[in-house]
Amino acid sequence: MTFIAKALFIIFLIIIILISIRLTYKDRLAFGGVEWDEMIVDTLNITNKLVPNFSHDDIIKVIDYLSQNVKAKLRFVLKDREHEKMTKEQLDELMKCAKRNKTTIYVVVGKAKGMAHSGLGRDDAYMLWLSYKHKIPILSCDKFKDYKELTDTPPFEVHIMNGHKGTHKIKNIDDIILHPPMRLLNFCSDKFLRLRNDFAIATT
Repeated sequence: MTFIAKALFIIFLIIIILISIRLTYKDRLAFGGVEWDEMIVDTLNITNKLVPNFSHDDIIKVIDYLSQNVKAKLRFVLKDREHEKMTKEQLDELMKCAKRNKTTIYVVVGKAKGMAHSGLGRDDAYMLWLSYKHKIPILSCDKFKDYKELTDTPPFEVHIMNGHKGTHKIKNIDDIILHPPMRLLNFCSDKFLRLRNDFAIATT
């Protein structure tokens, strides 16, 4: 092997090592460099990733699946969607789902205010508050870059389901402190590829 060939080979190896280090650092940065034993789930965001044009039944399937396949305590946050308000029967189904999975489901209900994110993102606002309060990450495909807009979120209340039903009323968004997520676990990354693929297999 000539000197030039050896030099090119060494340069190639250095590039591969640097790329590997960069990817490892990005992964550690995204996941906090630790294994989390508790996390908040951006339920509608993840359900939409797994089942485009999803139904209420699909939400239940996703909660069941993640509860059984993620080795962490999960807190599922979702809202009653503007075009499809939840019925009493659907809320009862979520309560049963929370009981059988021994998890907590937060259903954020309220009236929308326009079509901007600030008027629709009550579930995002509550997730950010939970993340800040309990110092735990959010599992989502969303990056929450526009979290500051949520300061205009209209009042809402939260049905808390964990075997018992409680209510948390947010009369003013200033009552909860909005910070960027403590950590974001990117559900759309390769880290969760197997989990996404296994869901598709399990539900077909």
